[in-house]
Amino acid sequence: MEDKFCPACGGHHEEDSEDTYVDYEGYRFRKPFKCMCCGKEICARQFAYGRACGPCDMGACQTGNRAFRLSAVHERPEWIVLYDRQATIDKFAQAVGAEKLEAVIQ
Repeated sequence: MEDKFCPACGGHHEEDSEDTYVDYEGYRFRKPFKCMCCGKEICARQFAYGRACGPCDMGACQTGNRAFRLSAVHERPEWIVLYDRQATIDKFAQAVGAEKLEAVIQ
């Protein structure tokens, strides 16, 4: 069987099935998978690998490069607000409808 071209990642592989999911940071993400930087739809493999589309992963984010970003110009200036990583992930997960997983303690 010949694998199809995937426009989301540029690879050749079978399409993501409807029951495909990726568990990340306490959430279960399902189709459609979105780039956590620009919001472009990406395949499950790309999301599992880096949660970003190819351009964003390589620093060529079209959305991010439209505006002046202090973090891209200055090396760790003290006056730039640092964001809470978990709060950012929580907002993204809520926006794309990810399922919150229950913590499992063994």
